[in-house]
Amino acid sequence: MQPPEIRHRVLECAPGAEVLEISCPAVHETIADPALPLPTPVFAPKREWSGQTFLHHDPAKATWEPSRVPGFRARDLGIARASGGLADARVLKNAEVSARTRRVHDGELLFAFVLEGSATLACEAHPAVTLAAGDAFVIPAGVPFTLEDRSANLELFELAVPRAD
Repeated sequence: MQPPEIRHRVLECAPGAEVLEISCPAVHETIADPALPLPTPVFAPKREWSGQTFLHHDPAKATWEPSRVPGFRARDLGIARASGGLADARVLKNAEVSARTRRVHDGELLFAFVLEGSATLACEAHPAVTLAAGDAFVIPAGVPFTLEDRSANLELFELAVPRAD
């Protein structure tokens, strides 16, 4: 996660890795600066910018817990804490293949990216769509949806941004 008003860098990368950059609202352009020497000479991971901090999530140290989404287990990524509540992100792992959970959100944004497996996204007023690893979707606030025909290995990255009051 990148706090506002700072430059960032990719700390680790592997073949086939994907970087998702999500900004809501998008307030700045992201460009490459190959002339910038990295890493910078100061390592201060506890720095704070506008109430937000850096975050490094290590999946090997994370725990799976019951999710607020029925039929799934969740791995909290720490985004809510690091962003001062501006966003929340977690990885959802299918825990019940036959479950059909109808969901509705009232936030600013609900974004999901399929990390593994497959499912059918059924959303009111739209034809059902089969999703596979690498697919992403956004659900508008107030629109009911379900993930059906979930594969046993389905894992989703889910980012939620609450409505700004």
